[in-house]
Amino acid sequence: MSHRPGTGLVGEKLAAGRTAEIYAWGEGQILKLFHPWVGSGDAEVEQRKTAAARALGLPVPAVGEVVQLGDRSGLVQERVEGQSMMGQLEREPGCSEEEARRLAQLHLTLHERTAEGLPAQREVLAGRLAQAPSSPPPNARPRSAPWTACLPATASAMGTSTPAISCSPPPVR
Repeated sequence: MSHRPGTGLVGEKLAAGRTAEIYAWGEGQILKLFHPWVGSGDAEVEQRKTAAARALGLPVPAVGEVVQLGDRSGLVQERVEGQSMMGQLEREPGCSEEEARRLAQLHLTLHERTAEGLPAQREVLAGRLAQAPSSPPPNARPRSAPWTACLPATASAMGTSTPAISCSPPPVR
């Protein structure tokens, strides 16, 4: 793999996901090493979001520095020991309803809190809808306005994930 300045090699690979691989990184830390196609700015955004969520008392790991390893950005975080929710579901499929409720409650808690310095979900989602390659043509985009209008105008600790709120869908015409 790559070198960590002053300490040698990146540690053991612990996990992998859609946007990053997770490696051991020193005592009590991990490195979330983003794939090369993930922009370096995304690591900094995630760092700010995670720090904001932690400052609000949410159950997230402590966040450290953003590092650059070759063409990949990484985010140093506190290492949290234990079973992941996915691992729990794989080990005990009968607990899926309980885990779904726990995940929903975590999302609700995140969305109930507001964080300074983060963009409002409404703005971020409206911008992403407008730029999405599979977006409807410009004359059809106003139909997405009722969806984004029901989002809170404040900045959620989650930032841009799926909102855990209830709103009526836009009328079908």
